[in-house]
Amino acid sequence: MGTKLKNQYFTDDNKGSLQIFLLLITNINMYNESFQRDNLFYNEVLDQIKQCYVIMANSILKQEEKTMDFTKLFQIPFELQKDEDILKNEFAENLSKCLASDSEFETSYLASYDSLKDVLSKMSLDAKKEMIPASMKFVCICLKK
Repeated sequence: MGTKLKNQYFTDDNKGSLQIFLLLITNINMYNESFQRDNLFYNEVLDQIKQCYVIMANSILKQEEKTMDFTKLFQIPFELQKDEDILKNEFAENLSKCLASDSEFETSYLASYDSLKDVLSKMSLDAKKEMIPASMKFVCICLKK
């Protein structure tokens, strides 16, 4: 059953937030671990960086902006955003028009993971209103070139 403090901490909202960030960090860490191999070749690194960039960018873009073409995605001006502006949810118009809405990010990306479907359904709207934009901001910061 646990102590009162543990029960207060392990709410559905906190579990959901932790699982969402775990998913995002795991997606990046998989590449980090691969880059630490001893028998790694330059072309593999470049291919994996491109693959990671495509996956991360597509997670936060509107459906009509998604593509598997790295060159096209790399032209989206993530690098023009300062971290402070991203954290304040302030994006240049040319980037802002490409980004998915919070609800689209939830339904097209987060809810596509079976491990998150149940968690998302149990999270409160207030928790989602904080967590989903925070997740998108995290990805934007990771995509800065």
